[in-house]
Amino acid sequence: MAEGQTEAAKAIFAKTVEVKAAEGAAADREAAEAARHLGALAFLDNTEEALRWYRRAVELDPANADGWYGLGHLYLRTGQLDQAEEAYSEVVSLGEANGDIETIAAGTGNLGLLYQTRGELDRAEEMLKKALAIDEKLGRQEGMANQYGNLGLLYRTRGELDRAEEMHKKSLAIDEKLGLQEGMAIQYGNLALLYQTSGDLDRAEEMQKKALAIDEKLGRPEGMASDYGGLGVIYQTRGELERAEEMYKKALADRREGRPPGGHGQPLRQPREHLPDARRS
Repeated sequence: MAEGQTEAAKAIFAKTVEVKAAEGAAADREAAEAARHLGALAFLDNTEEALRWYRRAVELDPANADGWYGLGHLYLRTGQLDQAEEAYSEVVSLGEANGDIETIAAGTGNLGLLYQTRGELDRAEEMLKKALAIDEKLGRQEGMANQYGNLGLLYRTRGELDRAEEMHKKSLAIDEKLGLQEGMAIQYGNLALLYQTSGDLDRAEEMQKKALAIDEKLGRPEGMASDYGGLGVIYQTRGELERAEEMYKKALADRREGRPPGGHGQPLRQPREHLPDARRS
């Protein structure tokens, strides 16, 4: 969406929130839907604005899981982990109350990411496996790819490199099957980090270059910055300092280009979460 169109959409949704909220309880759901749209539009480049609108959405319609869902992501992003846990737990509770197992899977998976962020790896593994089981039951391939990738990151943190490799490869296979280019780049990058950790620099370089080729194709400067940075570390480890310097300079240039206003962009190597979408609700 072009910048002018985005601003026009924001103005329309903001007016809808104002008008519908003034009409009383009967119109609160419509006002909340508009607030969620505003939150989703601001999600990538203005965290404070997104937080304000998602908070307003859950005030107006606390029974809608999407509002809590977006709020949880934003609290996690800003390091407010207790609030994020409350929001994701509310998503799970609403899913259970409505018999919506897809919502349960989304909330449970993101609780796994939260616990992983806290370093509570056993709780994280439990949540991620629960989410994976639900995604498998539903046949949700993209959800399965997310959970496999996140489990791979968890196992790498524990030093269980063989299990981590297995999970990243399962995630990559699904992404390849579905043609999910961004997911493929993420898993190639994660495999590169894994091989780098194990000291297999040739395989690490191969994976990092595959990630870079996809990110270049997609025109993703933030992804390219991560890829060049990863190659820089590989070359530096080998003692190829001039090549390392070249990669670091390219990474810096792409990072400057790719950083969204407010500096809240997620690094490519972060766990894959279910993100709010302006078209949802």
